[in-house]
Amino acid sequence: MFRKQLDHFIEKNIFPEAKMQGLNDLEIIAHHPEWNPVIENIFKHRKLESWNQRVYQLSQANYRADNEPIMDHQYQMMKIDKELYENNAIENMEFLQTNISEFWTSSSRFFEIGIGYCMVYDYQIVSICFSGFVANKLQCINIETVEEHQGQKLAQKAAHLFVQECFEKNEIPYWDCMVDNSPSVAVAEKLGFTKKFEYRGYCFPIG
Repeated sequence: MFRKQLDHFIEKNIFPEAKMQGLNDLEIIAHHPEWNPVIENIFKHRKLESWNQRVYQLSQANYRADNEPIMDHQYQMMKIDKELYENNAIENMEFLQTNISEFWTSSSRFFEIGIGYCMVYDYQIVSICFSGFVANKLQCINIETVEEHQGQKLAQKAAHLFVQECFEKNEIPYWDCMVDNSPSVAVAEKLGFTKKFEYRGYCFPIG
C-alpha cells in the first residue's frame, strides 16, 4: 500500500509545496540499497535520473598534512564568519551568501556550529569550503571554486584549513560527493580521506 500511494502523495502534497519554493526537481535517496529497485519501479513513468555518491571520512591519523599547498601571495585566506559577512570590501559577497543559504536556515546558525574558509583574490571570493551540514560530531564539507581560478589548488588549501579546525574541535570531517566529480574526489584523497561507502541518488522533474 505504501509503495502504491507514495507517487500519489508526492504528486498531490510535495509538488505544490516544492513549486511554491521555486524548486524544479525532486531528489530521492534510500537509506538502504535494497530500496533502489523499488524506487526505480515506483517512478519508472517519470523522467527518472540517477547518480552515484561516495562518502569519505578523515581521521587525524590518516590526515596528510604534508600535502597542504603553499599559495600564491595574490590569494588571501579568510575564515567564513560574521566579520567576513559584513565586510563591504568584498565585491561578490552574494556568491558566499547564496551558497550558505542553500544549506542553512540562517547565517547565524552556520556561524554557531559550522566551519568555513574561503580564498579571496582582488576583493573577490574565488573558492569556498564550508560545512554543508553538521550532525553530532560530523562536519560535512561543501566546496566550490569559481571556474576562472580552478587548478590553483585553492579548494585543497581551504579544505586543509577546514579539517585542521575540525581536529582542533574534536569533530570529524565528512565528505559526500558524486563519484564522477573527479576534482572533489582528488582533493579528498590527497588529504587522506578514506571511502566509507557509496549510495545511489535519484531525481525527476517536478511537474
